[in-house]
Amino acid sequence: MTNNPLSVEDRKIQRGFLWLGICWSAVLLLLALWSGWQTYSATWGSARASAEESLHKDVIYRRWASLHGGIYVPVTGQTPPNPDLADTPERDIVTPSGRLLTLINPAYMNRQAHEIGNKENGSRGHITSLTPLRAANAADAWESQALQSFQRGETDRASLDEIEGQTYFRLMRPLITEPACVKCHAKQGYRVGDVRGGISASIPWKPYQDALRSQLITNLGGSFCIWMLGLVGLRQVRRSLLESLRERQQAQAALQATNAELKATNRQLAESQSQLLQSEKMAAVGQLAAGVAHEINNPIGFVSSNLGSLSRYAKDLLGLVQAYEAQSRERPDVPPGPALQQARAAVDLEFLQEDIPKLLQESVDGLGRVKHIVQGLKDFSRVDSDQWQETDLMAGLESTLNVVRNELKYKAEIVKDYGQLPLVYCNPAQINQVFLNLLMNAVQSIEAHGRITLASGVEAQRVWVSVEDTGAGIAPAHLHRIFEPFFTTKPVGQGTGLGLSITYDIVQQHGGEITVTSEPGRGTRFCVWLPKRNKVD
Repeated sequence: MTNNPLSVEDRKIQRGFLWLGICWSAVLLLLALWSGWQTYSATWGSARASAEESLHKDVIYRRWASLHGGIYVPVTGQTPPNPDLADTPERDIVTPSGRLLTLINPAYMNRQAHEIGNKENGSRGHITSLTPLRAANAADAWESQALQSFQRGETDRASLDEIEGQTYFRLMRPLITEPACVKCHAKQGYRVGDVRGGISASIPWKPYQDALRSQLITNLGGSFCIWMLGLVGLRQVRRSLLESLRERQQAQAALQATNAELKATNRQLAESQSQLLQSEKMAAVGQLAAGVAHEINNPIGFVSSNLGSLSRYAKDLLGLVQAYEAQSRERPDVPPGPALQQARAAVDLEFLQEDIPKLLQESVDGLGRVKHIVQGLKDFSRVDSDQWQETDLMAGLESTLNVVRNELKYKAEIVKDYGQLPLVYCNPAQINQVFLNLLMNAVQSIEAHGRITLASGVEAQRVWVSVEDTGAGIAPAHLHRIFEPFFTTKPVGQGTGLGLSITYDIVQQHGGEITVTSEPGRGTRFCVWLPKRNKVD
């Protein structure tokens, strides 16, 4: 049983989006935690800023009162004379109008201000030390720990703490003895610069806690919405991907069907191309048949004539030999008589001795020419077009020249500029077809008489063979179309328009390139480039 490719990919997509959902959830969770921490830090910072502002004002007011040695206020039930200042001169004074005033030191002033603040907004302030002058100013447990930390060098202490059942943000900083402080605290042994206690501010935490809770709920709600939108988006993307996958699967099936059709069409085209190639070759062979016949008839003609002359010579020689034999039988001891001499003169024996070797040599040469032409035609028209082998390109070009020699010799002078080429692994029959097409195009472009230059060489990893003519050339408007099938500039009935197209296809199949340069009225040059490779490559 084989797995359905769609179900396999579907499971992969499901698994992938499951992990994406997990990762998305983890990212949102981390962002929510980070946002919560940032919100908490901001709330903490806001509370601390409020506490610092309260401390700052307390310190400034205390410093101002210390600089003036305290302040005088009317004696009331809320501000009775401070018994801790009983030894202070002029603690109590009477105004000219008879009003009783009492001296309020900085600590007393801050304590009363803190009581007012506690009543109005719940905030608290406290000045204390580990050895307070006034027992009521003694430090609580939290303040005692803070004061002890100041003695160890800490500069402040901040945290949440319970006061009378409510949570407060508490901030405490050390009080440093200043010159104005010595007036009241010298008897405790403090000197300027000593840490003599601390001043604290306690801010109710509930408003900040409520704001923090509200902000956290808002952030969590926003994060939840973003998380849900992300999951919905992932779900939509997953659905789209599955639909795209199904569409792609259908497209692949259609593509495979189309590919199968294209392969079948390509096979038909290959067969048609092979038939066209063979038809083009047969057309070329048919076109060249008259010239080949003419080339063969010439040596066959004089060989036939020589054989006629040799037949007569042989008849005469045989008659002379018979005459010699007849006389030798009748009178062996008598020299040749007048009859033999007359027969010898009639056959012109000296001429025969001179002419017979010439006739034989001419006949041998003629038969050699016939053999050469027939061999060249045989090499060119080989039908084993699928056989690749290491080939001497110049030998193939020469055999093609032999086939088209009759077409060339009356219209063009052949100039050869061959380089030394290595053997090239190719299909020799197809490459010969390329040479034939280029040579026929060259000779057909020459109207009266011209020149065809054949050249070859090696450049880097390629070999090249060029065919250049001095014919009519190709118009620029036609130059980019000359390799199109059935395109021709020749009159109707002359040429199929397949020669250069087949040439281009053959060169492409060999991994090569064919280039053309032309100038109307001056000629055209085709250059065939083939890879310099052997059978192993």
